[in-house]
Amino acid sequence: MTTIDIANPGTSESVWIQDDSSSVKFYSKYWSPPANVPTRAGIVFIHGFIEHIGRYEHVGKYYASKGIEFFAYDQRGFGKTGKDTPNPRQTYANTTWALQFQDIEFMLKKYRTWLDDKYGKDKIPLFLVGHSMGGGLALGFMTRQGTEFHHPDPSTLKLITGVVATGPWLRLIVQPPAILPILAKPAIALLPWLRRTAPVYPEDISRDPAVVEDNRQDKYCDNNVFLKAIQGPLVGGLTIINKDYKSYPEDVPVLVTHGEADKITKPLGSKEFIERVQAKDKEYKGWPEYYHELHNEPGNDKVVFLDYVISWILVRTTQSGASPITATAAAPAAEQTQAEPSKEGTEGGHATVGAAAVAGAGAASTAVTASGSKPTKRKACWATLLTRENYLPGLVVISQTLLRDHKSKYPLVVMATSTLSERAQDFIKELGCEVRMVEPIVPKAKNNNMAFERFAEAWTKLRAFELDDFERVVMIDSDMLVRKNMDELVDTLELAPNQIAAGFACTCNPNKISTYPDDWIPPNCAFTPQRHPDCLTNPTAVTPSSPPTHKLLNSGLVVLTPSRALMESMITKIDTDPVVATYRFPDQDFLADYFEDKFVPLPWMYNALKPTRDCHPEMWRDEEVRNVHYILNKPWTSGYPLPDSTVQFADTHKWWWEVYRRVEPTRAGVTSEHLWAELVVKNIKDEPQLE
Repeated sequence: MTTIDIANPGTSESVWIQDDSSSVKFYSKYWSPPANVPTRAGIVFIHGFIEHIGRYEHVGKYYASKGIEFFAYDQRGFGKTGKDTPNPRQTYANTTWALQFQDIEFMLKKYRTWLDDKYGKDKIPLFLVGHSMGGGLALGFMTRQGTEFHHPDPSTLKLITGVVATGPWLRLIVQPPAILPILAKPAIALLPWLRRTAPVYPEDISRDPAVVEDNRQDKYCDNNVFLKAIQGPLVGGLTIINKDYKSYPEDVPVLVTHGEADKITKPLGSKEFIERVQAKDKEYKGWPEYYHELHNEPGNDKVVFLDYVISWILVRTTQSGASPITATAAAPAAEQTQAEPSKEGTEGGHATVGAAAVAGAGAASTAVTASGSKPTKRKACWATLLTRENYLPGLVVISQTLLRDHKSKYPLVVMATSTLSERAQDFIKELGCEVRMVEPIVPKAKNNNMAFERFAEAWTKLRAFELDDFERVVMIDSDMLVRKNMDELVDTLELAPNQIAAGFACTCNPNKISTYPDDWIPPNCAFTPQRHPDCLTNPTAVTPSSPPTHKLLNSGLVVLTPSRALMESMITKIDTDPVVATYRFPDQDFLADYFEDKFVPLPWMYNALKPTRDCHPEMWRDEEVRNVHYILNKPWTSGYPLPDSTVQFADTHKWWWEVYRRVEPTRAGVTSEHLWAELVVKNIKDEPQLE
């Protein structure tokens, strides 16, 4: 069984809760944040069809580690609630949609009371989250007003701050004939104990073989069910997208997210719901290549997904975080039994069923605790600057290759200025990135010596030094393409707080650009002495006697330790040092100057400047490139190279276009076809590159 490594997962407690209005005892579990992480939100989670909350151990712990109280229960008829009874043959999968809605309302009220007792009244906003059948139930719960089910009470809806449905059962991949549900209704009335084997297959739930095998061996994942348990979601899902969506509350935010390769439920149903619902704050997020259980996908994919959902939740909380008002809030006392009093202290360790992170959660971990102790920082992020829409095609490719193709554990933070439109900011979030608004950096003295006028905005990249809610930041440009995972720049690269690491600038100037310095010639380039394979681990050493050009870096990728005090010092130098007005490459020359003797050279392949493929063939190997940097002309503005093209940079530009063509059919998971057309297609020269 795979794991998500969580340094500080908090605590958990298992309890049995009985509904006084029925004879059903529900197995449930609470996962709570660690003591040093303020709580930002609470979740009532609804699991899917023929499964149970034991399959969400890693999810509960991960949410808790990010400052979110996570409560889940085995639904009526499922998991331990359905199987661990005196007569499991009678109770397992013995449920209906009406009863499930009733149970959701009961749990929401109980959990709201529990949160209020623990943190103070209404201190913690409450979200309703569901997966698969549970996702359909969450959406159905919000659209029940005026229907035959009469749940929930309008006052219960007011308890809910937002709703998340993952892979919801609205439409099935294999939808049964329309006549079947019609025939099933009288059959159920006549033979309420009618059972059938549900056509759900373990190999369809996840691409992770371990998850598939665990599901196959799990006695609580029994697909021999009462027909009436299928009837509700089968009919109700279609009713939600065809009619009931009109009753969804306008002021309750909703996120619906779906694996685009789901083999069980159709992404189309999720898209239809979001397109039709009138909620003011609504979002569909598709995940190319993901199967049904997004939280159980292999490797890092599951955490990329979890981080995205957690980030969506946290940005919709207005709380700075709260701490318990008592040492421990008791689980609902009147309904609790000690049949399984499993209280687990899990401060440190890892959670089962999962694996490692990205796309931006954990704002909770940056809040200061009530005692005033230092905030808990996230480990690292990648950070890039975007000031205008014309670089969005580049961001599409860098985010795809960094986060999804090569599965970095760390989020991509896009620093945006006010010149970037709101629609572009929304688009960026759909790509799975975080957005941080930053102020432009504009030196007081005018610079007339820059190599290119567009470099003036590059100063603002230095705002990456202000991202001090991370222990380490890797600043990258958005005109890049990742070809191999680079997490070692965080995990194993040793760097003192006052140092930065970066690749050299290539000072060959093969295109003889007149605004480049006169000493930018091949003999002076730090790459010229390098030879494969030694250059993979031993970049040119920088010594006091090295030529000035060997002390220059390319700021396309810079590893740094963020510090606001350091940022203030840098701003002072930018505003007062007259040499700043002489820089040809503003941020780049400044970093080389400011961090003189504190610059650690990185091997060339982490910032593989595309001209060096031709300038330094003794060093360059295509198969060693971890990250190619498209300096000078951009692939998306130059056109696509023809198969036998000999134009300059055609080979590396082909790599970019191959990725773009791959994500183009799914719009890289972006919901809106209109936004894709306006922000990506309009900014791409989609025609052959002839020169």
